Amino acid sequence: MSKPKKITLLFCMNDRGESRRSCAGSGANALRLYANEQLASHPEARIKIKKADCLGDCKHGPIVQLLPADKLLRNVTEADIDHLFLRQLK
Repeated sequence: MSKPKKITLLFCMNDRGESRRSCAGSGANALRLYANEQLASHPEARIKIKKADCLGDCKHGPIVQLLPADKLLRNVTEADIDHLFLRQLK
């Protein structure tokens, strides 16, 4: 069985201020830091983590775009990040 292809996680860091919901206001930076910690613990995972500007769906933040699948993940949690890492470690 071949290893999963390398994926990139683009974390939306858009901040629309306190008056409007945004990924930054929904904890995207803390989630990105969590993903970086997981990557440091599992360097064999085929995952790259990057920041992104607005991904266009702030009301469902934090948003992570999964590449190369070009899939938007909405309301992402630490459990979702754990699941992505587990899939990449198989």
